[in-house]
Amino acid sequence: MIERSTPDSGEGPATRRPPRRVESPPAVRVGDLLGGTYRVRRALGRGGQGEIVLAMDESLGRLVALKWLDSRDAGHLLDEGRHLARSPHPGIVSVYGMGEHAGAPFLVLEYMRGGDLRRWSSLFTDLPPVDHIVRRVVEVAHALEALHRAGLVHRDVKPENVLLAELDGHAKLADLGLSRRAGYEPSHRIHGTLEFMAPEVLRGETEAPARDVFALAVMTYLLLTGEVPWPIENRRNGDGPRRLHDAQIADPAPRASAHRPELCSAFDDALLAGLALDAAERPGPLAFAWGLEDALSFCASPRWRVLVVDDDPDFRALAAVSLQGELPRVEVSEAQTAAEAL
Repeated sequence: MIERSTPDSGEGPATRRPPRRVESPPAVRVGDLLGGTYRVRRALGRGGQGEIVLAMDESLGRLVALKWLDSRDAGHLLDEGRHLARSPHPGIVSVYGMGEHAGAPFLVLEYMRGGDLRRWSSLFTDLPPVDHIVRRVVEVAHALEALHRAGLVHRDVKPENVLLAELDGHAKLADLGLSRRAGYEPSHRIHGTLEFMAPEVLRGETEAPARDVFALAVMTYLLLTGEVPWPIENRRNGDGPRRLHDAQIADPAPRASAHRPELCSAFDDALLAGLALDAAERPGPLAFAWGLEDALSFCASPRWRVLVVDDDPDFRALAAVSLQGELPRVEVSEAQTAAEAL
């Protein structure tokens, strides 16, 4: 949503330069003063619902992000502002207020210097370390848990909507423009980002928090492997939703451990729980994230080797099965005699 570029120096008003246009929103230039308070610095990027610019709040001496929508979409912007204001949480980007310029409204948001998770993941030579990814997922899960407790469904969880305070800082959930009350009956049009949609969303069912958990699991898989579980190529004539739904039903999600040898089946199982096709079988956001944490610790724990020595092969087999059932990380070997064991 917000891309980090060259850091801003100083906290005073912007240095005056010859006027140049900010690519978007229209009619806003670098150096413009909006609402008598916000001096435009530069364009930041585009969010799912609109354009974003960096500005200096000259009354308080702090940098802020201004999110600007076409006046036709003012309702979405107002919804986002209200949802942010009613759901204050350390893991959700703060809203400072609203303003208007040339008849078009804008939100005044907390400026997140570190950019979004997709950019963060691109900074690594290969893929981000698993423990770093899990830490981000836990942070987002806390924010989603708070949002769900407030009765809201985000509806667009993806790397671009998770922002970092600094490059390696705390992750915060952003872009609540599509969020709706749980139980909301969607219209014939589905909302969100296709690759992150759960099967029930593609079928047009009532909005529920479980769709956010599914999207969080897809995001986790993407950060771990560099691809989504069900990639849809060459979409034609709006057939993407149908093709994605068919793929989800026909093919189980691949195991992340196939891409990351440091992972084990316990982590695969924890991740696949969030990708369950039946919404009722998915854990809540924090249960999902904590499951990943526990599984990662389990995968990193050392393996124990146990040798079962007995001259009865049936007893040896029973003991081996029992040990492996109780202690999955145990590697069991068998020997008939002590001499053979040595």
